[in-house]
Amino acid sequence: MARKMRYWISVLRRAGAYEEKGSGSSHRKWAHPDIPTKLRIAYHKEGVDAKPYQENDIREFLAAIEEAKRKHK
Repeated sequence: MARKMRYWISVLRRAGAYEEKGSGSSHRKWAHPDIPTKLRIAYHKEGVDAKPYQENDIREFLAAIEEAKRKHK
């Protein structure tokens, strides 16, 4: 069962990611100060189910954050 986008948003925030302000695009950009790449995901409301590819993208982004944290220690 897919999780809601609000769950993934809370996970991203707890990991230290922040949402960059965009220019009104349907995609939202998430960044983290320790990694150069950004996560771009499209959603309009936080209550919608996350699609499988979105969950995979978020998991990869979170893994990159964890790897960066391990390298800084």
